[in-house]
Amino acid sequence: MNFGVVNVKLTAIATEYKNRELIGDEIAPSVKTPTTNFNYTVWNKENNFTVPETAVGKTGKFNSVEFSGGTEKGSVKNHGLSTSVSQQDIDDFSAVGDSQLLARNTQSLRNIMLLRREVQIANMVQDKANYSASKDYVANNSWVSANYDPLKDIEDAIESAVVPFNRMWFSSDSWLAFKRNLKVIARLFPYSKSSVASIKEEDIAAELGLDKVIVGKGRFNTALPGQTPILSRAFDASAGLYVFNEQTLINSEMNFITQVYLPQKEGGDSFGRLGVVPKKLEYGEFGMGGVQINIGEQLDIISQGKDLGYLFKNTTAK
Repeated sequence: MNFGVVNVKLTAIATEYKNRELIGDEIAPSVKTPTTNFNYTVWNKENNFTVPETAVGKTGKFNSVEFSGGTEKGSVKNHGLSTSVSQQDIDDFSAVGDSQLLARNTQSLRNIMLLRREVQIANMVQDKANYSASKDYVANNSWVSANYDPLKDIEDAIESAVVPFNRMWFSSDSWLAFKRNLKVIARLFPYSKSSVASIKEEDIAAELGLDKVIVGKGRFNTALPGQTPILSRAFDASAGLYVFNEQTLINSEMNFITQVYLPQKEGGDSFGRLGVVPKKLEYGEFGMGGVQINIGEQLDIISQGKDLGYLFKNTTAK
């Protein structure tokens, strides 16, 4: 193993590792940026929906229109974690034919990095300040109320969109309340005598004309180190419609529209977009020696426009 440089095998493990309970990448697509600093466009409806005068005289000038929104400056942030594995543990596992100890530790580090990203994305898309339109529910008038129809609210929000929403996310508790809602069940299964039905994400996507419906199940510990763990939901009592489109590279002509996205630094240095760098720990420095696994990435999260999503808040208010 080469120490102090990006390890191709461990980096591949980290890159390919996915926690299927997390939905951040399904909300915020990754977009490459060749440098740590970049310019990005903030979408606004004024520049895209204002109808200008197009008639022009024989010698007149054409009216000029601007399709991009305001330009902002951004920069990727550095994120990194490390863990240390003793040489004795490596040898003990290898002795019984298990040579994947470093790989599993790499996956564990990557899982924490992805969970951190999930929380960051969840905080952004659950913040009403990032929307021009939202609905806040109150007790006895929410998705858990017997006579309430959440599908009507969602359809009204879809109809009001200035850019068509093509995806929707639910927190896990919102999804449970939604698929147990009697109005929803009656709509999807009008001839069923049962009050309990098996509603899947793809059923709702088809009913609402969306490309995809996803459910956020990720949890994270909010307690301080050494205290009893307190697990909280990254997505809680909320749901959201949003615009999702993918783009390969940030550049001066970037004109794709998506609610949020992740600019990620590509290549160039040891940590690049995502790199795993092992470091040898010497005898006496770390017990009888071992290996420190360092994993880092450079990225940020950008909200492109307040009109590109719709938030449902406190969906399970009782």
